[in-house]
Amino acid sequence: MSEKTTLSPLFDTMEHHDVQQVPKGFPYADDYRHAAGFIYSYRGSAATFNAYRRELERILQWCQHIAKKPLKDLKRQDIENYIYFCQRPYPDWIAIYKCDRFINHEGQRIANPKWRPFVVSISKVQFQAGKRPSAED
Repeated sequence: MSEKTTLSPLFDTMEHHDVQQVPKGFPYADDYRHAAGFIYSYRGSAATFNAYRRELERILQWCQHIAKKPLKDLKRQDIENYIYFCQRPYPDWIAIYKCDRFINHEGQRIANPKWRPFVVSISKVQFQAGKRPSAED
């Protein structure tokens, strides 16, 4: 079981993306800047930008909260642990619906406290049969 983790998104949308501004409290500035520069290079394709952003954000969050080490220090076993974690993330890392990473509040972009790195999904057939999304599933 996990310790309760306070998660905040690291990367905003393409329109609000800042390569240099490391989020407050994120301990691995070099990792952030390299990842931000990498996904920024894909700004011409929203789908690619979003897919790479999602995956980079997950591994950077995992490095910070689970492995407690920067990307450059990861070994093979760490990567295997990360892949296993992605297959079974902690419930507090899972949202039951998709929401914006950041929201506008009093003229500022702030992290959305409802955002999580993983989102549960169910099929339309399951939903029509009465099943509802659950982080525990």
